[in-house]
Amino acid sequence: MSIKKYIPSSFKLLIKLCFLNIKNTLNGKFKKIISVYGTKKDLPVQHTITQKIMQNEYFDNKIENLNIAIEKINYLVIPTQKIFSFNKVVGNPSIKNGYKESRSIKDGKVVPEVGGGLCQLPWIMYHLCLQTNIKIIERHHHSKDIYDNNTRFAPLGSDATIVYGYKDFQILNNTADDICFFFSINHDLLSCSICTNQKLNKQDVVFTTKLSDNNQVLVETFINNKLCKQDIYLT
Repeated sequence: MSIKKYIPSSFKLLIKLCFLNIKNTLNGKFKKIISVYGTKKDLPVQHTITQKIMQNEYFDNKIENLNIAIEKINYLVIPTQKIFSFNKVVGNPSIKNGYKESRSIKDGKVVPEVGGGLCQLPWIMYHLCLQTNIKIIERHHHSKDIYDNNTRFAPLGSDATIVYGYKDFQILNNTADDICFFFSINHDLLSCSICTNQKLNKQDVVFTTKLSDNNQVLVETFINNKLCKQDIYLT
């Protein structure tokens, strides 16, 4: 019988974080990840994406969760050749840190979870980074497509999920100047802007879907007509 199920999840997370810090130190990434308490600067907006925040029974809680994280991310400067880590900046989405229960996708199912709904932030950031050629060094897509034409608020294939200590969203500032992000919420609309003093040329990003066997969907991401990524989702 496996003893893993008897180990508290908090202890598992602590061990995971320790190994992650050791790994990042050995590969040199630790020094590149920006500090949670780094410089904040209001830089000119270059490009913006807006998404719908879908209404559900946890809508108000999701808005509160998003606002807690947004306050930490907004205007946080990412210097050139430095790394933005969503989990590092936002931290553990726990009750202790003010987060509430909202909808989350876990093991391919929609379940209530503390900190639920936060993945819409890296989701929209990922799409914006693809459009502006910001280097993505860690991104995880959802395992299952749970949306339909009535509930989908962004293209399939543009998503990014996070699980604190396990799945992160990280980007490298591969430009020659500082960049930062700015989020705003207007009723049920979430906007994300990338800000910098330099001009960022917008790339043409297209997501195409192909049905495959075994209840799977293949999504191909094209940037300027070039195939760049393939993701597979269960349906």
